[in-house]
Amino acid sequence: MSQEKKLPQISTKTEFGYLESKDNVLLVKVTKASKHIAFEGPKALLKTATFVNGNHLLDVVQDGTTITLDAPPFDNQNVNWDFELAFEPAEKPLGKSTSYQQACILLPAGLATMHGEKVMYETAQIRDYIGFWVNPADYVSWDFSVEKAGDYLVEMTVGCAPGQAGSTYAVEMGDAKLTGKVRATGNWRTFTIEQPGILKLKAGQQTLIVRPVEIAKGALMNLKRIELRQVHP
Repeated sequence: MSQEKKLPQISTKTEFGYLESKDNVLLVKVTKASKHIAFEGPKALLKTATFVNGNHLLDVVQDGTTITLDAPPFDNQNVNWDFELAFEPAEKPLGKSTSYQQACILLPAGLATMHGEKVMYETAQIRDYIGFWVNPADYVSWDFSVEKAGDYLVEMTVGCAPGQAGSTYAVEMGDAKLTGKVRATGNWRTFTIEQPGILKLKAGQQTLIVRPVEIAKGALMNLKRIELRQVHP
């Protein structure tokens, strides 16, 4: 019988407090408030994130090993917050390959065009993502300009609540099409990076479309942004 993989031991001070691991859970202790709390996490897949001190819904992004938490509202810098982040050890190394350039096209949710009856860009209570994606016919698009033609890795920052995973989506540009499957990220406002593949972009004005292939449960996903990162020639 193989042993269950666990996180490496972490016990370190940070500029905002400290980090400490136990089994596959990382405790993030915050004593100095900041709107965005960022730190290098373990080489493992973030599964859930919980604000221990209340019911605040977390906006959490995992980008490689970098974790960013959007903090709860605060009145002064002296706070006492506890966050518990549960991870699943990764079988493959996380992080962006060194074969990718820094060239990046950012497509935020706020610049997308909504097509359909239900899908919308949500902004209430510090939300900043595309949600209410419950109609299989609804889709979203971005119009943008490409300065340098080439191959671009598609990175999607997505969130999905437990029990809602399993839907599939398509990313389309002209005749090119990528597909991906949505997995649970902890809740609708816990986000992680998905990489459905690489698209070949031509220079000039382009349109990128994201649409459902199949909505398995109540909703497709929440989508915070898309980044297109150029692959080294």
